[in-house]
Amino acid sequence: QKDLYRFDRLYRRFCTRAKPAIGQGWDLLKTLAKEVDRIYDHGFLQPLGIEWSRLLDQGFLEQWSIAGLPPQQTFFARTIRPHLNESDRKRAFVIISDAFRYEAAKELTEALNSVYRMNAELSSMLGVLPSYTALGMASLLPHETLTYSDAGDVLVDGKSVAGTEARDKQLAIVEGMACQAKDLLLMKKEDARQFTSGKRVIYIYHNVIDARGDSASTEDETFEAVSDCISELVTLVQFCVNQLNAAKVWVTADHGFLFQQQAPDETDKSKLSHKPANAVKVKKRYVIGPDLGAVPEAHHGAVAVTAGTEGGMEFWAPRAANRIHFTGGA
Repeated sequence: QKDLYRFDRLYRRFCTRAKPAIGQGWDLLKTLAKEVDRIYDHGFLQPLGIEWSRLLDQGFLEQWSIAGLPPQQTFFARTIRPHLNESDRKRAFVIISDAFRYEAAKELTEALNSVYRMNAELSSMLGVLPSYTALGMASLLPHETLTYSDAGDVLVDGKSVAGTEARDKQLAIVEGMACQAKDLLLMKKEDARQFTSGKRVIYIYHNVIDARGDSASTEDETFEAVSDCISELVTLVQFCVNQLNAAKVWVTADHGFLFQQQAPDETDKSKLSHKPANAVKVKKRYVIGPDLGAVPEAHHGAVAVTAGTEGGMEFWAPRAANRIHFTGGA
């Protein structure tokens, strides 16, 4: 929060600015870009990953709590509910931007504070683990329980919340609604006010970074997507304040991301000795299933501890900053 986010931010900014020049065949920055990539990977990501694994090995995975950092799954209960309880007239506008990581939020805060009559503050939560969209999105909704189906789908109060319509139904419990940012921004002022009329909680889902960064055909545009995302979020916050009379807007995320401009090499991959037969979800950064057991190549944990779920689901997470090798994509 204080210092390390700057490595990610400065690396992103360098890559974003160097890419057009390198793309035009200019050799001036090529040597420097390779050196910056090497230092970011070997001098920052890998040492940070090793320290992360050390903490998990020394008991943090069984504890999963940090003083002063509220767990992600208590977001509604700790942050939104108290705001609503202040008055029957209070409303809460929540923008959830997929894969919007901390260093980008820092830049968004600065951008918002440069806008007339805006006052933005930044704070952190302890994210769920494994850190992925379905679990992160579910944890941010109002809920009594988080569980898993046999197929590995996350359930909120026993129901699927995949998609805007399902989240809308869950939010209706608290006089709320869900919508997509792209749909809201197309509306005229009166239409948008009518659309959100009578709702005390408005969850607005925004997907710019994950939509491009998590697709093999566009993953090299991840950093450009971050810049676009920040600009769109400034516009979206202004829309809520100016068009919908929002007094307060929360911007948060389901998860963040790891990214490096150069493709991962063999040392960045965790080749698991076996793919567990009872795994229900297998991705680059996690495996989920019941009774997975421990393996030396990965961290083994319980989602009940790291996300407050019920039902005994377990996970593997690769060691350090590695990716699991037996599934596609980079």
